[in-house]
Amino acid sequence: ASRVAVSMKDGMTRLSRDASESRQMAQDLSALIAASPFDGVFFETPGVDATSVSTTPFEFVLVNAPSLARFAESRPDEHAFAEHLDRCPTEQTCCAFDNLGGDARLIAPRSAIGSGVADGKTKRDAKVYSHLASFVRGADEDQIADLWRLSASEYLRVVVQDGRAGGKTWFSTSGLGVAWLHVRLDSDPKYYQYNAFKV
Repeated sequence: ASRVAVSMKDGMTRLSRDASESRQMAQDLSALIAASPFDGVFFETPGVDATSVSTTPFEFVLVNAPSLARFAESRPDEHAFAEHLDRCPTEQTCCAFDNLGGDARLIAPRSAIGSGVADGKTKRDAKVYSHLASFVRGADEDQIADLWRLSASEYLRVVVQDGRAGGKTWFSTSGLGVAWLHVRLDSDPKYYQYNAFKV
């Protein structure tokens, strides 16, 4: 079977849907990350604007980040985004909000810590939420799918609907400053490690 590249817009559209196709793509993406040989990763995509999002291939890099795994897992900060996560509807497992500077949209998972065995789900350790690699290896599948779906929906809103005044948007995770997983939709690749995607 031949493979056909999809654009960032098409890939994110597929991820953003509340359907089995979206869930399967989220599972496949998460499985790739979980299978990486790295304890921690920076997930980075190329920057796009409202025009190039339709022509830029859906691609990403995983940059080995052992220092992220050590930092984040040693002191996961479940209160880092509490003021934002507490404002989201209780049924949401992940929430989107602006960063303090207003130049990035962040998407973070809510903690399932202390949830006991309610609804057949087991209590999770805080370090599961500390960075992306740990999250895709240890969080609940529904919450993982929710994170990808909400992140992709916010990405499409920021890039396609809002257009960010003609500027580019970068989709990534970092976490060296805050030890709680958060996807960044940023107007600048300030935390990027992969030079080819910084342009």
